[in-house]
Amino acid sequence: MKKHLLAILLLFLFASCHMNAGKVSDDILDSFKKVNASITEANNKLSTRSSFASYYKDIQSKSDNNKTLATKAQNLYTTIQQADSLLAAIKQTLLQKDPSGDNTGIAEQLLVHTSMGEDLKAASLNVSDFCHAAILDPTTKKPLDSILNRAAFIKYHPDWQEQYFKGTPTVAALTILAAFQSDFTKAGALIMKDIHDHLR
Repeated sequence: MKKHLLAILLLFLFASCHMNAGKVSDDILDSFKKVNASITEANNKLSTRSSFASYYKDIQSKSDNNKTLATKAQNLYTTIQQADSLLAAIKQTLLQKDPSGDNTGIAEQLLVHTSMGEDLKAASLNVSDFCHAAILDPTTKKPLDSILNRAAFIKYHPDWQEQYFKGTPTVAALTILAAFQSDFTKAGALIMKDIHDHLR
């Protein structure tokens, strides 16, 4: 996934240097489409999603052993699912408004200083806050911080919406949102495993 993020950053830099009157070249758009497809494929693979769901299912089957941890797992599962659903809805809206993915204004219209942008911020911070509050093993914090670095960026940079989405081609916005989905699922799986490991 780090390779994907580096590719996104390099593509942004390259795109900003090669934009002509607000239009992104076809080569740049094709590159974004490849990165987006790769991240989407990785998100759809069963490993992280299935481990998240498997840990949750096992915790719920043993909920009588520790109701507090079972409730924590239930709340974590709901939080991650809600954030994932929101991101899927935003991506669907972007695709409906710009099926080709080359428009540099749609993501900005939908996500910069809008209720949808605020919903994305709230979901990101909610996932981050909930995951951090649910940590049982202190050694889990460092990998969790690494996974949720985008959520931390949102928290500490008031101009995050502009930095992510101003003048961003739709396909690049889709790539960013797919990366958020990956972050949330990985964070959920990490914390769900932590809860599972402490269930007696």
